[in-house]
Amino acid sequence: MEKKKLVLMLILSSIVGYAQSDTSFMGFIKLNDTILIPYNVSLHIGSGVVSGYSVTDMHGKHETKSIIEGVFDYDSKQINFKETGIVYTKSPVTQMDFCHINFKGKYKINKKKKHLEGKFTSVFSDGVSCLSGDMFLKESSILKKRAVKMDKKIQRSRIISKEHKQKAKPIAFLDSLRTNYLNPNENLSMFCKSEKLEIYIWDDGKVDGDVLTIKVNDKIVLRKYIVKKEKKYIEILLIKDKTKIEIEAISEGVINFNTSMIEIVSGDYNVKVKTNFKKNDKAIVWVYKK
Repeated sequence: MEKKKLVLMLILSSIVGYAQSDTSFMGFIKLNDTILIPYNVSLHIGSGVVSGYSVTDMHGKHETKSIIEGVFDYDSKQINFKETGIVYTKSPVTQMDFCHINFKGKYKINKKKKHLEGKFTSVFSDGVSCLSGDMFLKESSILKKRAVKMDKKIQRSRIISKEHKQKAKPIAFLDSLRTNYLNPNENLSMFCKSEKLEIYIWDDGKVDGDVLTIKVNDKIVLRKYIVKKEKKYIEILLIKDKTKIEIEAISEGVINFNTSMIEIVSGDYNVKVKTNFKKNDKAIVWVYKK
């Protein structure tokens, strides 16, 4: 028994090493045997303690990032975790409206893949039950390997035209599912306990002259800034309980769409988004102090 547990601990230690740079899973939760909602999880497992975050409805109208906490049993491979707080949401904000997921299931591990499967329940912030169903998640790196194989098959195919081969990019599509986009006219609400925010702005692709203006509570703090490869730093003091940050695209640059990376950091919480703007498009980030 002790030998078996030692071997399992060694296997899991490799998982923990990966988890420090985020062991990520992608998949969905299923409601009423019919409704599927995208659900991504990033986990850290150490000494039986589970921590990390989840993203529900990625790219949807109700995209929400939540902190998760839980436990893992090395012998049974049973994993339990629950969402304990909201980092950000694109849903309309009503403090008692959030439905927090509680998951109980198996962390299945073998040499080729890792995945999470099991049942979940959920409760509102006041403890009242809301949704329940099944969760099916697979490790993101496995999905990426499959996308690479699919891409090779597509490129080698003699049936698929050259035009369609250029359009079919399964790897790029998978990467896009892992990117948080800030779209025109969206309202993103962020929650924090800190007295200040740190904002970083940069171009993570080809620098093409994207230009942004940022206002805080309707006052300009960054005027017509040409986004560079190096990160631009802005510090904002949170004087009010609710702070409005407006982000506007002044220019799309040479390449279509303003695709600037913006990271907002508050203590241990952070929100990283990529703008998806045409010229004059704007979106608002509301910051609520807990």
